[in-house]
Amino acid sequence: MPCFKKQKIKEQEEYIQKNRKVVNLYAGLVNPVDVIKVFHKPRPHNSLLNYEPYPNLISKSYQALDNEQKSELVEYATNLYKEQEIDQAKQIASCLAAFTNADITVFLEKMISDKDYYPPFLFKKSNLNIKKQLLEDFLKNEDPEGDLFKSIACLTEMGPHLEDKIHDDMKYALSKYKKTALTVKKEIQATRKDGLKKTILGNINVLVSGESWPICDNIALNPVIQLAISDLPYIPQELEGIEYLCVYIHPDDPAALLEKDNALVIRTYKNEDLTFIEAPESINQEIQPMLLEFEKVNDYESSFKKVEILD
Repeated sequence: MPCFKKQKIKEQEEYIQKNRKVVNLYAGLVNPVDVIKVFHKPRPHNSLLNYEPYPNLISKSYQALDNEQKSELVEYATNLYKEQEIDQAKQIASCLAAFTNADITVFLEKMISDKDYYPPFLFKKSNLNIKKQLLEDFLKNEDPEGDLFKSIACLTEMGPHLEDKIHDDMKYALSKYKKTALTVKKEIQATRKDGLKKTILGNINVLVSGESWPICDNIALNPVIQLAISDLPYIPQELEGIEYLCVYIHPDDPAALLEKDNALVIRTYKNEDLTFIEAPESINQEIQPMLLEFEKVNDYESSFKKVEILD
């Protein structure tokens, strides 16, 4: 029986290799709206079809949109959301927020009506009415670990250019949940050689013996940060026992993070046989490595006195 199964598997693999077709869904597409719709549309798995990847940066297609096309995509994403194509809808809305100045208010209103506050950064595009609604929702059910809390925190990070009253109200609502956190105290320009065994932005020198540099679609990922945990003035419980935390990201396009599981890689190392190397010279040349020093702070600390929440 095992031999029979192996034979069937071999025959199937040979059939697939012989009959597999290459499909280019972007052939002939000129309108950036059409390109974007195809880019984000899920493709059912089919062993006989090999889809050609989009040959350019999808961010360029978003940046090429005129105002009418942006509005069209906002409506398209909102309708996808209503049809329960949630992931696809949020991918488009996220790219609109990241790469354009599109007004995504209609999309945010639909999310709020469904008590959906993820991803929090989308709400940085909120108008005053949405900000008020977010705060009202939070005060009805204060969950300092939830996405709604994080959405309001994103808004408070934008600073006093927010409408003053709602900004103060949000700061006060968060202030009772202040907690120990870390912030960058000092940045020092460095070279890749300076970062060995240290905390450095824009470079990574830590690998386990025999470990390879992470790749995505045969493209080496860029190093984002190497955290030497022992250097931190405060070590969160989640990082206890860890020596280094390293983050890598896809080099070409942030939109790749929405499409590929291995476009963002986080590695942690504990008491292991570490090898300290110089990152490949071909990687991340545009980012100036910076040695970082952190200090302990109280996150969401507020000096605001109690104010009336929403007039």
